[in-house]
Amino acid sequence: MIWVLLLGLAFGGFSYVGFDKPVYEPGETAVLTIQGTIQYIDLQNPPKQASGVWLKVYYPWGYERLYLGDYSLCNECSVPFSLQVAVPVKKEGVFDIRVRLEGSLDLTTGPSRILVYETATVLKAEKTPILNIELPESAPTKGSFHLKLCSSQPIHQVKIVSPILIKPYTWDGIDGCVEEEVLYKGAPVGEQTIPFNISYKTKLGMDRMETIPYKITFFQEKPRFSVVAQDLISGKPSNLTLTIINNGDEAQDVRISSPAITFLEGEVQLGNLFNNKTVKVPAYSDLPPGIYSLPFQVSWKEEGNDKTTLINGSVTIQGEKGLTAYIELGEMPKAGEPFSLSVVVANKELYKVHSVVVEVDGLKVLDGDNIRYIGEIDGDDYNSQQFTILIPQPGEHGFDIKVSYRTPLGETESFVVHKTLEVAGGQKESFPWWIVIVVVIGVIAWIKWKK
Repeated sequence: MIWVLLLGLAFGGFSYVGFDKPVYEPGETAVLTIQGTIQYIDLQNPPKQASGVWLKVYYPWGYERLYLGDYSLCNECSVPFSLQVAVPVKKEGVFDIRVRLEGSLDLTTGPSRILVYETATVLKAEKTPILNIELPESAPTKGSFHLKLCSSQPIHQVKIVSPILIKPYTWDGIDGCVEEEVLYKGAPVGEQTIPFNISYKTKLGMDRMETIPYKITFFQEKPRFSVVAQDLISGKPSNLTLTIINNGDEAQDVRISSPAITFLEGEVQLGNLFNNKTVKVPAYSDLPPGIYSLPFQVSWKEEGNDKTTLINGSVTIQGEKGLTAYIELGEMPKAGEPFSLSVVVANKELYKVHSVVVEVDGLKVLDGDNIRYIGEIDGDDYNSQQFTILIPQPGEHGFDIKVSYRTPLGETESFVVHKTLEVAGGQKESFPWWIVIVVVIGVIAWIKWKK
Protein backbone atom coordinates (compact mmCIF):
# COMPACT_ATOMS: atom_id res chain seq x y z
CA MET A 1 0.00 0.00 0.00
CA ILE A 2 1.25 3.47 -0.90
CA TRP A 3 -0.19 6.53 0.79
CA VAL A 4 0.90 10.17 0.71
CA LEU A 5 -0.36 13.01 2.89
CA LEU A 6 1.28 16.42 2.66
CA LEU A 7 2.30 18.55 5.66
CA GLY A 8 0.97 16.31 8.40
CA LEU A 9 1.18 12.97 10.14
CA ALA A 10 -1.24 10.46 8.63
CA PHE A 11 -2.19 7.01 9.90
CA GLY A 12 -5.02 6.31 7.49
CA GLY A 13 -5.01 4.44 4.20
CA PHE A 14 -6.38 1.32 2.51
CA SER A 15 -6.81 -1.74 4.75
CA TYR A 16 -8.30 -4.07 2.11
CA VAL A 17 -8.58 -3.97 -1.69
CA GLY A 18 -9.71 -7.13 -3.48
CA PHE A 19 -12.04 -8.71 -6.03
CA ASP A 20 -14.88 -11.11 -5.19
CA LYS A 21 -13.50 -13.86 -7.51
CA PRO A 22 -9.97 -15.03 -8.29
CA VAL A 23 -10.62 -15.02 -12.06
CA TYR A 24 -13.34 -13.70 -14.38
CA GLU A 25 -14.75 -14.46 -17.80
CA PRO A 26 -14.43 -11.69 -20.40
CA GLY A 27 -17.77 -9.86 -20.44
CA GLU A 28 -18.41 -10.26 -16.72
CA THR A 29 -18.45 -7.38 -14.25
CA ALA A 30 -15.91 -7.68 -11.46
CA VAL A 31 -16.77 -6.36 -8.01
CA LEU A 32 -13.89 -4.55 -6.28
CA THR A 33 -14.23 -4.07 -2.51
CA ILE A 34 -12.27 -1.16 -1.02
CA GLN A 35 -11.91 -0.51 2.71
CA GLY A 36 -9.79 1.91 4.69
CA THR A 37 -9.67 4.89 7.07
CA ILE A 38 -9.00 8.63 6.88
CA GLN A 39 -6.99 10.08 9.76
CA TYR A 40 -4.74 13.11 10.23
CA ILE A 41 -2.98 14.34 13.37
CA ASP A 42 -1.49 17.80 13.82
CA LEU A 43 -1.21 19.03 17.42
CA GLN A 44 -0.46 22.62 16.34
CA ASN A 45 -3.18 22.87 13.72
CA PRO A 46 -5.82 20.11 14.16
CA PRO A 47 -7.86 19.00 11.13
CA LYS A 48 -11.51 19.95 10.72
CA GLN A 49 -12.61 17.85 7.76
CA ALA A 50 -11.63 16.06 4.58
CA SER A 51 -13.69 17.66 1.83
CA GLY A 52 -14.33 16.83 -1.80
CA VAL A 53 -13.11 13.23 -1.37
CA TRP A 54 -13.08 11.17 -4.59
CA LEU A 55 -12.22 7.53 -5.18
CA LYS A 56 -10.76 6.69 -8.60
CA VAL A 57 -10.17 3.19 -10.01
CA TYR A 58 -7.96 2.96 -13.13
CA TYR A 59 -7.79 -0.09 -15.44
CA PRO A 60 -6.28 -0.55 -18.92
CA TRP A 61 -9.53 0.13 -20.80
CA GLY A 62 -10.87 2.99 -18.65
CA TYR A 63 -11.54 4.18 -15.13
CA GLU A 64 -14.31 4.68 -12.56
CA ARG A 65 -14.83 7.79 -10.35
CA LEU A 66 -16.91 7.82 -7.19
CA TYR A 67 -17.60 10.95 -5.15
CA LEU A 68 -17.47 10.19 -1.43
CA GLY A 69 -18.22 13.67 -0.11
CA ASP A 70 -16.90 15.27 3.10
CA TYR A 71 -15.67 13.64 6.33
CA SER A 72 -15.45 15.41 9.70
CA LEU A 73 -12.02 14.99 11.30
CA CYS A 74 -10.18 15.61 14.56
CA ASN A 75 -6.85 14.53 16.00
CA GLU A 76 -8.50 11.68 17.91
CA CYS A 77 -10.76 10.61 15.02
CA SER A 78 -10.27 7.70 12.60
CA VAL A 79 -12.97 7.83 9.92
CA PRO A 80 -13.58 4.51 8.11
CA PHE A 81 -14.77 4.13 4.55
CA SER A 82 -16.00 1.05 2.70
CA LEU A 83 -17.44 0.71 -0.80
CA GLN A 84 -17.65 -1.52 -3.84
CA VAL A 85 -16.79 -0.61 -7.40
CA ALA A 86 -18.01 -2.43 -10.52
CA VAL A 87 -15.21 -3.04 -13.01
CA PRO A 88 -16.16 -4.26 -16.50
CA VAL A 89 -13.98 -7.12 -17.77
CA LYS A 90 -13.21 -6.51 -21.43
CA LYS A 91 -10.58 -9.10 -22.36
CA GLU A 92 -8.38 -11.99 -21.22
CA GLY A 93 -5.17 -11.45 -19.31
CA VAL A 94 -3.67 -10.26 -16.04
CA PHE A 95 -4.15 -6.51 -15.47
CA ASP A 96 -2.91 -4.00 -12.91
CA ILE A 97 -5.73 -2.06 -11.26
CA ARG A 98 -4.76 1.24 -9.59
CA VAL A 99 -6.90 2.68 -6.77
CA ARG A 100 -6.55 6.32 -5.67
CA LEU A 101 -8.39 8.29 -2.97
CA GLU A 102 -7.88 12.05 -3.06
CA GLY A 103 -9.39 15.22 -1.61
CA SER A 104 -8.70 18.40 0.40
CA LEU A 105 -7.75 18.48 4.06
CA ASP A 106 -9.19 21.51 5.91
CA LEU A 107 -7.22 22.51 9.02
CA THR A 108 -8.23 24.76 11.92
CA THR A 109 -6.20 27.65 10.54
CA GLY A 110 -4.46 28.32 7.31
CA PRO A 111 -4.91 26.94 3.81
CA SER A 112 -6.13 23.43 2.95
CA ARG A 113 -3.80 20.57 2.27
CA ILE A 114 -3.96 17.81 -0.36
CA LEU A 115 -5.03 14.33 0.82
CA VAL A 116 -3.94 11.31 -1.29
CA TYR A 117 -4.05 7.52 -0.62
CA GLU A 118 -2.98 5.15 -3.42
CA THR A 119 -2.64 1.38 -3.86
CA ALA A 120 -2.91 -1.30 -6.59
CA THR A 121 -4.25 -4.82 -7.13
CA VAL A 122 -4.50 -7.37 -9.96
CA LEU A 123 -7.46 -8.49 -12.08
CA LYS A 124 -7.31 -11.91 -13.80
CA ALA A 125 -9.56 -12.83 -16.71
CA GLU A 126 -9.69 -15.83 -19.04
CA LYS A 127 -12.23 -17.91 -20.91
CA THR A 128 -13.28 -21.14 -19.20
CA PRO A 129 -12.23 -24.10 -21.37
CA ILE A 130 -15.06 -26.16 -22.83
CA LEU A 131 -14.19 -29.86 -22.50
CA ASN A 132 -15.62 -32.71 -24.51
CA ILE A 133 -14.91 -36.45 -24.58
CA GLU A 134 -15.74 -38.97 -27.30
CA LEU A 135 -16.11 -42.71 -26.60
CA PRO A 136 -17.77 -45.61 -28.40
CA GLU A 137 -21.50 -45.95 -27.79
CA SER A 138 -21.03 -49.67 -27.07
CA ALA A 139 -18.12 -51.80 -25.87
CA PRO A 140 -17.35 -55.26 -24.42
CA THR A 141 -17.71 -55.62 -20.67
CA LYS A 142 -13.92 -55.37 -20.29
CA GLY A 143 -10.97 -54.55 -22.49
CA SER A 144 -10.07 -51.21 -24.04
CA PHE A 145 -11.72 -48.44 -26.02
CA HIS A 146 -10.62 -45.36 -27.95
CA LEU A 147 -10.92 -42.11 -25.97
CA LYS A 148 -10.80 -38.63 -27.50
CA LEU A 149 -10.54 -35.57 -25.22
CA CYS A 150 -10.88 -32.04 -26.61
CA SER A 151 -10.57 -28.57 -25.06
CA SER A 152 -11.62 -25.21 -26.52
CA GLN A 153 -8.67 -23.52 -24.76
CA PRO A 154 -5.09 -24.66 -24.13
CA ILE A 155 -4.88 -26.51 -20.80
CA HIS A 156 -1.99 -28.11 -18.90
CA GLN A 157 -1.27 -30.95 -16.44
CA VAL A 158 -4.41 -32.78 -17.55
CA LYS A 159 -5.55 -35.91 -15.70
CA ILE A 160 -8.65 -38.02 -16.32
CA VAL A 161 -9.88 -40.59 -13.79
CA SER A 162 -12.96 -42.77 -13.73
CA PRO A 163 -14.22 -45.72 -11.67
CA ILE A 164 -14.07 -47.84 -14.82
CA LEU A 165 -10.48 -47.03 -15.88
CA ILE A 166 -7.71 -49.28 -14.55
CA LYS A 167 -5.47 -46.22 -13.92
CA PRO A 168 -5.45 -42.41 -14.33
CA TYR A 169 -4.41 -41.13 -17.75
CA THR A 170 -2.40 -37.90 -17.94
CA TRP A 171 -1.15 -35.43 -20.55
CA ASP A 172 1.30 -32.55 -20.13
CA GLY A 173 -0.93 -30.29 -22.17
CA ILE A 174 -3.84 -30.25 -24.62
CA ASP A 175 -4.23 -27.64 -27.34
CA GLY A 176 -7.16 -28.98 -29.32
CA CYS A 177 -7.63 -32.77 -28.94
CA VAL A 178 -5.75 -35.86 -27.80
CA GLU A 179 -6.60 -39.50 -28.55
CA GLU A 180 -5.55 -42.64 -26.68
CA GLU A 181 -6.49 -46.31 -26.35
CA VAL A 182 -7.38 -46.77 -22.66
CA LEU A 183 -7.87 -49.93 -20.60
CA TYR A 184 -10.97 -50.33 -18.47
CA LYS A 185 -12.17 -52.75 -15.79
CA GLY A 186 -15.13 -55.08 -16.00
CA ALA A 187 -18.56 -53.44 -16.34
CA PRO A 188 -22.05 -54.93 -16.02
CA VAL A 189 -23.88 -55.83 -19.23
CA GLY A 190 -26.28 -53.08 -20.36
CA GLU A 191 -26.37 -49.30 -20.56
CA GLN A 192 -24.22 -47.60 -17.91
CA THR A 193 -23.58 -43.92 -17.18
CA ILE A 194 -19.87 -43.60 -16.43
CA PRO A 195 -18.45 -40.42 -14.80
CA PHE A 196 -15.11 -39.12 -16.09
CA ASN A 197 -13.40 -36.62 -13.77
CA ILE A 198 -11.00 -34.26 -15.57
CA SER A 199 -8.61 -32.02 -13.61
CA TYR A 200 -6.28 -29.48 -15.23
CA LYS A 201 -4.56 -26.09 -14.99
CA THR A 202 -5.63 -23.15 -17.15
CA LYS A 203 -3.13 -20.98 -18.99
CA LEU A 204 -3.20 -18.56 -16.02
CA GLY A 205 -2.31 -21.45 -13.66
CA MET A 206 -5.77 -21.85 -12.12
CA ASP A 207 -6.67 -25.37 -10.88
CA ARG A 208 -9.98 -26.63 -12.25
CA MET A 209 -11.96 -29.86 -12.34
CA GLU A 210 -14.93 -30.99 -14.39
CA THR A 211 -16.98 -34.19 -14.36
CA ILE A 212 -18.42 -35.41 -17.66
CA PRO A 213 -20.95 -38.30 -17.55
CA TYR A 214 -21.00 -40.61 -20.57
CA LYS A 215 -23.45 -43.37 -21.51
CA ILE A 216 -21.98 -46.64 -22.81
CA THR A 217 -23.80 -49.89 -23.56
CA PHE A 218 -21.67 -52.87 -22.49
CA PHE A 219 -22.07 -56.33 -24.01
CA GLN A 220 -20.56 -59.74 -23.31
CA GLU A 221 -17.93 -60.82 -25.83
CA LYS A 222 -15.62 -63.79 -26.13
CA PRO A 223 -12.12 -62.53 -25.30
CA ARG A 224 -9.83 -61.94 -28.25
CA PHE A 225 -7.01 -63.77 -26.46
CA SER A 226 -6.70 -66.45 -23.78
CA VAL A 227 -3.61 -66.94 -21.61
CA VAL A 228 -2.43 -69.99 -19.65
CA ALA A 229 0.75 -69.83 -17.53
CA GLN A 230 2.44 -72.79 -15.80
CA ASP A 231 5.68 -73.87 -14.09
CA LEU A 232 6.09 -70.63 -12.12
CA ILE A 233 7.80 -71.28 -8.77
CA SER A 234 6.71 -69.23 -5.76
CA GLY A 235 9.31 -66.76 -4.52
CA LYS A 236 12.01 -67.86 -6.97
CA PRO A 237 12.97 -66.72 -10.50
CA SER A 238 11.93 -69.54 -12.83
CA ASN A 239 11.10 -70.32 -16.44
CA LEU A 240 7.40 -69.66 -16.92
CA THR A 241 5.62 -71.65 -19.64
CA LEU A 242 3.31 -69.10 -21.26
CA THR A 243 0.66 -70.10 -23.80
CA ILE A 244 -1.43 -67.48 -25.61
CA ILE A 245 -4.43 -68.44 -27.74
CA ASN A 246 -5.65 -66.10 -30.48
CA ASN A 247 -9.43 -66.34 -30.86
CA GLY A 248 -9.57 -63.96 -33.83
CA ASP A 249 -7.77 -63.02 -37.03
CA GLU A 250 -4.01 -62.80 -37.27
CA ALA A 251 -2.54 -60.32 -34.77
CA GLN A 252 0.73 -58.58 -35.49
CA ASP A 253 3.47 -57.47 -33.09
CA VAL A 254 1.85 -59.19 -30.09
CA ARG A 255 3.21 -58.18 -26.67
CA ILE A 256 2.24 -59.39 -23.18
CA SER A 257 2.80 -57.92 -19.72
CA SER A 258 1.17 -58.43 -16.33
CA PRO A 259 0.84 -56.25 -13.21
CA ALA A 260 0.78 -59.44 -11.10
CA ILE A 261 3.87 -61.22 -12.50
CA THR A 262 7.35 -59.79 -13.02
CA PHE A 263 8.75 -60.76 -16.42
CA LEU A 264 12.50 -60.54 -15.79
CA GLU A 265 13.32 -59.59 -19.39
CA GLY A 266 10.50 -57.04 -19.64
CA GLU A 267 7.47 -57.20 -21.90
CA VAL A 268 7.15 -60.57 -23.69
CA GLN A 269 7.50 -60.12 -27.46
CA LEU A 270 5.60 -62.79 -29.45
CA GLY A 271 5.70 -61.32 -32.95
CA ASN A 272 2.81 -62.21 -35.27
CA LEU A 273 0.22 -64.63 -33.92
CA PHE A 274 -2.30 -66.53 -36.03
CA ASN A 275 -3.46 -69.35 -33.75
CA ASN A 276 -1.56 -70.34 -30.61
CA LYS A 277 1.98 -69.92 -29.35
CA THR A 278 3.85 -71.28 -26.32
CA VAL A 279 7.07 -69.72 -25.01
CA LYS A 280 9.25 -70.07 -21.93
CA VAL A 281 10.22 -66.79 -20.29
CA PRO A 282 12.06 -66.03 -17.02
CA ALA A 283 9.58 -64.65 -14.50
CA TYR A 284 9.04 -64.08 -10.78
CA SER A 285 6.07 -64.02 -8.40
CA ASP A 286 5.88 -64.02 -4.61
CA LEU A 287 2.36 -65.45 -4.55
CA PRO A 288 2.06 -68.73 -2.59
CA PRO A 289 1.56 -72.00 -4.48
CA GLY A 290 -1.88 -72.37 -6.05
CA ILE A 291 -3.95 -71.75 -9.18
CA TYR A 292 -4.86 -68.10 -9.80
CA SER A 293 -6.79 -65.98 -12.27
CA LEU A 294 -4.40 -63.07 -12.87
CA PRO A 295 -4.57 -60.05 -15.21
CA PHE A 296 -2.53 -59.89 -18.43
CA GLN A 297 -2.26 -56.93 -20.78
CA VAL A 298 -2.05 -57.93 -24.45
CA SER A 299 -1.08 -55.33 -27.06
CA TRP A 300 -1.02 -55.91 -30.82
CA LYS A 301 -1.47 -54.32 -34.22
CA GLU A 302 -4.42 -55.02 -36.46
CA GLU A 303 -4.84 -53.42 -39.88
CA GLY A 304 -2.23 -50.85 -38.88
CA ASN A 305 -4.03 -49.84 -35.68
CA ASP A 306 -2.62 -50.26 -32.16
CA LYS A 307 -4.90 -52.27 -29.89
CA THR A 308 -4.73 -53.27 -26.23
CA THR A 309 -6.87 -55.52 -24.07
CA LEU A 310 -6.82 -56.62 -20.44
CA ILE A 311 -7.73 -60.27 -19.79
CA ASN A 312 -7.52 -62.74 -16.91
CA GLY A 313 -5.41 -65.85 -17.46
CA SER A 314 -5.02 -69.09 -15.53
CA VAL A 315 -1.69 -69.15 -13.67
CA THR A 316 -0.37 -72.21 -11.81
CA ILE A 317 2.24 -71.40 -9.16
CA GLN A 318 4.22 -74.29 -7.66
CA GLY A 319 6.28 -74.64 -4.52
CA GLU A 320 10.04 -74.22 -4.70
CA LYS A 321 11.87 -76.88 -6.70
CA GLY A 322 15.51 -77.82 -6.96
CA LEU A 323 17.48 -79.82 -4.38
CA THR A 324 17.39 -79.42 -0.63
CA ALA A 325 19.06 -81.12 2.32
CA TYR A 326 18.04 -81.81 5.91
CA ILE A 327 19.08 -84.05 8.82
CA GLU A 328 17.38 -86.83 10.80
CA LEU A 329 18.30 -87.92 14.33
CA GLY A 330 17.07 -90.93 16.29
CA GLU A 331 17.68 -89.28 19.69
CA MET A 332 19.46 -86.28 21.12
CA PRO A 333 23.25 -86.76 20.87
CA LYS A 334 25.33 -86.88 24.07
CA ALA A 335 28.78 -85.46 24.53
CA GLY A 336 31.55 -88.00 24.17
CA GLU A 337 29.25 -90.70 22.80
CA PRO A 338 29.11 -91.69 19.09
CA PHE A 339 25.72 -91.18 17.46
CA SER A 340 24.19 -91.70 14.01
CA LEU A 341 23.32 -88.68 11.84
CA SER A 342 21.27 -89.11 8.65
CA VAL A 343 21.74 -86.48 5.93
CA VAL A 344 18.87 -86.53 3.41
CA VAL A 345 19.29 -84.93 -0.03
CA ALA A 346 15.87 -84.47 -1.72
CA ASN A 347 15.35 -83.74 -5.42
CA LYS A 348 12.14 -81.71 -5.90
CA GLU A 349 12.64 -81.35 -9.63
CA LEU A 350 10.83 -83.57 -12.14
CA TYR A 351 14.09 -84.54 -13.82
CA LYS A 352 17.06 -86.68 -12.71
CA VAL A 353 20.22 -84.99 -11.40
CA HIS A 354 23.72 -86.47 -11.63
CA SER A 355 27.07 -86.47 -9.81
CA VAL A 356 25.48 -85.65 -6.47
CA VAL A 357 28.04 -85.19 -3.67
CA VAL A 358 27.24 -84.41 -0.02
CA GLU A 359 29.75 -83.21 2.58
CA VAL A 360 29.39 -82.72 6.34
CA ASP A 361 31.70 -79.87 7.35
CA GLY A 362 32.35 -78.94 10.98
CA LEU A 363 31.76 -82.32 12.71
CA LYS A 364 34.06 -85.25 13.52
CA VAL A 365 33.07 -88.25 11.36
CA LEU A 366 34.12 -91.65 12.74
CA ASP A 367 33.08 -93.99 9.91
CA GLY A 368 35.19 -92.85 7.00
CA ASP A 369 35.35 -89.68 4.96
CA ASN A 370 33.03 -86.74 5.64
CA ILE A 371 32.42 -86.49 1.85
CA ARG A 372 30.03 -89.01 0.24
CA TYR A 373 29.46 -89.55 -3.48
CA ILE A 374 25.77 -90.30 -4.12
CA GLY A 375 25.66 -90.26 -7.91
CA GLU A 376 22.15 -89.95 -9.38
CA ILE A 377 18.85 -88.97 -7.75
CA ASP A 378 15.68 -89.37 -9.78
CA GLY A 379 13.12 -86.61 -10.03
CA ASP A 380 10.86 -86.31 -6.99
CA ASP A 381 13.12 -88.72 -5.06
CA TYR A 382 15.72 -88.57 -2.27
CA ASN A 383 18.89 -90.23 -0.93
CA SER A 384 19.92 -90.68 2.71
CA GLN A 385 23.53 -90.99 3.92
CA GLN A 386 24.47 -92.21 7.44
CA PHE A 387 27.36 -90.58 9.33
CA THR A 388 28.71 -91.70 12.71
CA ILE A 389 29.54 -88.55 14.63
CA LEU A 390 31.38 -87.84 17.89
CA ILE A 391 31.09 -84.50 19.68
CA PRO A 392 33.18 -84.34 22.87
CA GLN A 393 31.63 -81.27 24.49
CA PRO A 394 27.97 -80.49 25.36
CA GLY A 395 26.15 -77.40 24.06
CA GLU A 396 25.24 -76.07 20.60
CA HIS A 397 27.44 -77.09 17.68
CA GLY A 398 26.98 -75.59 14.22
CA PHE A 399 27.97 -77.32 11.00
CA ASP A 400 27.34 -77.12 7.24
CA ILE A 401 25.87 -79.57 4.75
CA LYS A 402 27.41 -78.91 1.34
CA VAL A 403 25.75 -80.39 -1.75
CA SER A 404 26.86 -80.22 -5.38
CA TYR A 405 25.20 -81.82 -8.44
CA ARG A 406 24.95 -81.64 -12.23
CA THR A 407 21.70 -80.83 -14.10
CA PRO A 408 20.61 -82.59 -17.33
CA LEU A 409 21.94 -79.55 -19.21
CA GLY A 410 25.43 -80.23 -17.85
CA GLU A 411 25.41 -77.24 -15.50
CA THR A 412 27.02 -77.75 -12.07
CA GLU A 413 25.01 -76.37 -9.15
CA SER A 414 25.82 -76.28 -5.43
CA PHE A 415 24.35 -75.02 -2.19
CA VAL A 416 25.10 -74.98 1.53
CA VAL A 417 22.66 -75.61 4.39
CA HIS A 418 23.74 -74.51 7.87
CA LYS A 419 22.50 -76.64 10.79
CA THR A 420 22.89 -76.58 14.58
CA LEU A 421 22.93 -79.58 16.95
CA GLU A 422 22.11 -79.42 20.67
CA VAL A 423 24.42 -81.88 22.46
CA ALA A 424 23.58 -83.06 25.98
CA GLY A 425 26.14 -83.86 28.68
CA GLY A 426 27.54 -87.46 28.57
CA GLN A 427 27.11 -90.13 31.28
CA LYS A 428 29.34 -89.34 34.31
CA GLU A 429 31.89 -92.01 35.42
CA SER A 430 31.05 -93.65 38.79
CA PHE A 431 33.57 -93.71 41.62
CA PRO A 432 35.64 -97.01 41.65
CA TRP A 433 34.33 -98.38 44.98
CA TRP A 434 35.75 -101.83 44.20
CA ILE A 435 39.23 -100.49 44.84
CA VAL A 436 38.19 -99.37 48.32
CA ILE A 437 36.70 -102.80 49.05
CA VAL A 438 39.89 -104.58 47.95
CA VAL A 439 42.00 -102.29 50.10
CA VAL A 440 39.78 -102.85 53.15
CA ILE A 441 39.92 -106.65 52.71
CA GLY A 442 43.69 -106.49 52.37
CA VAL A 443 44.07 -104.43 55.53
CA ILE A 444 41.91 -106.85 57.53
CA ALA A 445 43.92 -109.85 56.27
CA TRP A 446 47.23 -108.16 57.17
CA ILE A 447 46.01 -107.40 60.69
CA LYS A 448 44.98 -111.05 61.24
CA TRP A 449 48.34 -112.29 59.92
CA LYS A 450 50.23 -110.05 62.32
CA LYS A 451 48.33 -111.51 65.24
